[in-house]
Amino acid sequence: MKKLLLIGLAAMTLIKIVDFVFYGQHGYDLMGAAGFGLLLTGAALDGRSAFNAPATGRWAREARIANVCGVVLVLSYFLLKMNVIG
Repeated sequence: MKKLLLIGLAAMTLIKIVDFVFYGQHGYDLMGAAGFGLLLTGAALDGRSAFNAPATGRWAREARIANVCGVVLVLSYFLLKMNVIG
């Protein structure tokens, strides 16, 4: 299930980058790409912390920070895209 999540987040990151580069160059597409990329990074670091028992504190903290920043960016992306704010 974790691999499927990583593949899905990587696909969404690439889709948002393509949307930004080729279809309109809206800032919210770049924000979505950054958000999905941070979620991908957080998920990868979270998986890494599960395998490395001595370094779980450091990797778990970095994974949480990346996940929180990614969620904020993705939620802001959806709010901007649907014209709720801005």
